[in-house]
Amino acid sequence: MKRIVSCLLIMISVICVTGCKREEKPIVLRVVFGFANFEAPVMRLAEMYMEENPHVTIELISGGVGVGAELLPAMIQQRDYPNIALIPDGFDEIYGRQGLLLDLSDRPVIARTTADNLATHTVDGKVYSISTGAGVYGIYYNKELFERAGISQEPATMAELKDAVEKLRAAGITPFVGGYRDSWPQAQYFRWGGAGAFTKNAPLTTDIAESRRKFTDPDVILMFDGIFELIDLIKNNMTDDSLLMTTGEAEVKFGQGVAAMYMLGDWSMETMQTGNPDATKRAVTGFMPLIISNNPDDNRYLVFYNAGHGIFKDCSNLDETIKFYDFLFSKEGNDILSRMTDNPGPFMDSDTSWANEFKQDVLAEIKKPGRTWNDMEFLKLPPIYAGLESALDGYMKGIYSKNQVFDELQRAVDMSLAAR
Repeated sequence: MKRIVSCLLIMISVICVTGCKREEKPIVLRVVFGFANFEAPVMRLAEMYMEENPHVTIELISGGVGVGAELLPAMIQQRDYPNIALIPDGFDEIYGRQGLLLDLSDRPVIARTTADNLATHTVDGKVYSISTGAGVYGIYYNKELFERAGISQEPATMAELKDAVEKLRAAGITPFVGGYRDSWPQAQYFRWGGAGAFTKNAPLTTDIAESRRKFTDPDVILMFDGIFELIDLIKNNMTDDSLLMTTGEAEVKFGQGVAAMYMLGDWSMETMQTGNPDATKRAVTGFMPLIISNNPDDNRYLVFYNAGHGIFKDCSNLDETIKFYDFLFSKEGNDILSRMTDNPGPFMDSDTSWANEFKQDVLAEIKKPGRTWNDMEFLKLPPIYAGLESALDGYMKGIYSKNQVFDELQRAVDMSLAAR
């Protein structure tokens, strides 16, 4: 009799387990991925996850870079929380302190992530998002044009850069080309300069964010003299059509040798090759740090970690969300993202074998001590990005004076603080 009862219990258990598996409740996860170039790799990773977890459906919500500035805040206002979302620059602090984001400090990805990436997204000791990509800013230069102008070595100081500009002009070569039809490159220029200024004067970030200091304070303005000196040098020595071109158009022209220098990021390489297939060969193009000082130690590449992806802790199906997040940020997931976006990502075990020889050089250079600035201090300010774009675009196009730029920046900070 006992044997019969035991058999029945086993049969019932098997039936229950089998039934539970068959009737696993369907789950939908919504992911706001933000950057357009991440759509394909995130889609691939979502498909891989759904193959292994057929009860899960992953909906990708796109919208390009603007998604962070428009769609996500609207969803938050309606308490329509996505499961995973790109958190716009500066919003880790806002959403984190509002209690909306899950602390990721115990996730496996943390152990594989660079310290700068973690610092960028840490608020009050808690990590609220992780960047999926990293970028490197510097100044590209055409080695043949430099040689033709008699420039024998890469400029290392502002004085040397100005001397190079004079030699280029004397040789009939336009020193710079840029793509300033849109305003975002100009905004980035200030952000790069701000990275150095705020890193060297870290308390300033908190002081401005808490209204103890202002962008318009004379000594604060003085900190940015170097970046304005570089902007002025570009502004006064660029091609006549630089204000009319997109960055892509300017990159093609740089590849064609229309001008000797172009200042932007590592992703510009692909477009340069459209103008010249050899543009990113070591013998053709160089990539020097941002020159903002006569002290070589102040002239560094700017490494930035883009807006990070975080988890909204009040979303539906939180446990499954965490499982998918861990998969997205696994070594396997990161390698897929790296290959499909041509970006090494801010992870210590990133595979960079896909990169061309020029980019491999750049990646090696930025790992050297003292060769980079990181904009994490700048990102801790209240969101001022609209102010950055209008202010620096106005300066580049001769609409604003330097002091008016700082007026605009302070106005953006004040508006952000008032909206909290």
